[in-house]
Amino acid sequence: MPGSSRARKVFTTIAIVALVFSPMLGYFLLRPGTDSSKGPDSGRPPGPTLPSEPVIPKTPLELNSWNNNTTILPQAKRSWTVLFYVAYDNSIGPMEAWAADLRLLLRSGPSDEVNLVAFVDEEHDGDCRIVHINDNSSDTFPLSTVNSSWGDEVDSGNPAVLSGFLKWGVRNFPATHLNLHFLDHGGAWMGLCMDESSGGMLDAWEVRSVLLDLKNTTGQSIDVVSCDACYMADLEFGYELCDCAGFLVGLETFATGQEEPGNASATIGNWMYDRILGGLKERPDWVPAALARHQISCMNPIGPYVVSSVGCIYLQYSDAFGAADLGRLPAFSAAFDRLSRALLSNVTGPGGDPARKQFFADVLGHPESPPAKNTESFHGQCALTGNNPFRLYDVGDLLYRLETYGGLLCDPATVKEAIQRYDAVITGCVHGENAAIGEHPDATGLELFIPSADGKYLDQYADTRFARDTGWDEFLRAVQWTPLSE
Repeated sequence: MPGSSRARKVFTTIAIVALVFSPMLGYFLLRPGTDSSKGPDSGRPPGPTLPSEPVIPKTPLELNSWNNNTTILPQAKRSWTVLFYVAYDNSIGPMEAWAADLRLLLRSGPSDEVNLVAFVDEEHDGDCRIVHINDNSSDTFPLSTVNSSWGDEVDSGNPAVLSGFLKWGVRNFPATHLNLHFLDHGGAWMGLCMDESSGGMLDAWEVRSVLLDLKNTTGQSIDVVSCDACYMADLEFGYELCDCAGFLVGLETFATGQEEPGNASATIGNWMYDRILGGLKERPDWVPAALARHQISCMNPIGPYVVSSVGCIYLQYSDAFGAADLGRLPAFSAAFDRLSRALLSNVTGPGGDPARKQFFADVLGHPESPPAKNTESFHGQCALTGNNPFRLYDVGDLLYRLETYGGLLCDPATVKEAIQRYDAVITGCVHGENAAIGEHPDATGLELFIPSADGKYLDQYADTRFARDTGWDEFLRAVQWTPLSE
């Protein structure tokens, strides 16, 4: 069945590009503070197994094929192993983003208790490699270090590659705790890590399958999943991982880069790896929740981006970072399911027209109105031209507005339960306060899918684990597609 999802993957990749292309080019196309007027088949596996037909690997891969004679000698067990999955075989590669990331990593200082190791794939053929970051230097090794059947170019959007790297990393760099970083384009619940050379991309369910397999074969779960990518502080993505990872850290907004202060020839992004890893090296005794909170406290907000398009002036800021306790998501999901079904009943039953109007006018509001008049939302710059496939709305602010303005939509006790469960999920949130320059003062840490105003519901959303386990997708279909009475 995964093999039949090729068309869905292509569509999803196009949708992610439409969502993130402009902001991901960040500094290079729309420098902060400047004006730029220039402008399916479900394909979901039934259980936690890795796809038997991975997406077009450049080199034949076997998921569990190990090279026991690794170049890197196994290390002594440490407190933390940090694994970086750098999938820059796309538009990010030419930006030399990995060079910028590595420069910050090398500044993080020495440690006898923290391992740093990366899989790196950039835009050139034959540039895939393993990088071991030492105290003040880095060593590069061929992919055959991980798997003897791998050449010097593989598909970083293939779950078998991710799985092979993680198992090798856990085996050769043993640690009490594991932190996995994804570095690439992101598309919220649709997935991340696009390999433009092959057309591969990691769907959210594929990431879950890999991490479940890692847990089952090594006995270890990823303690913190950190996403250096657009829109990955996402409820649906986090819910996919709730039984195979501990915490999710990411951005509700787009990710971007800027000139490094005092060094115009270098760029830095939102993730300040020198501070993030420096803090961990100073406190290797941190539990996963402490590391998750530390990571968002070190984030670098970037903006504003001033965009002039189709007669509008629009400001955006890359400023909202969230950390979530994935183990608490099932209880929240159950409460949100009850809320979703109450919403569905009220918009499809007697009095449905006023309830639907209340949802759009009073709860969601217009995104360009003052923050007090709308639910906090996030989207790419492409929305201005009508090409944005959807908008992402902040979960906590949506719940608050349902409680405050949704009297026709749900009873207070149902929404209050969902709020209490959501508050327990959020480990931390950092955001700006000035909506006038594009910051997101009402961000709370996680976002979720709601179709954009022109009704672009994406059918593959129903294949997400969150949609399957809750009534949210049924509500979205009903509120979007049921015509209002004349």
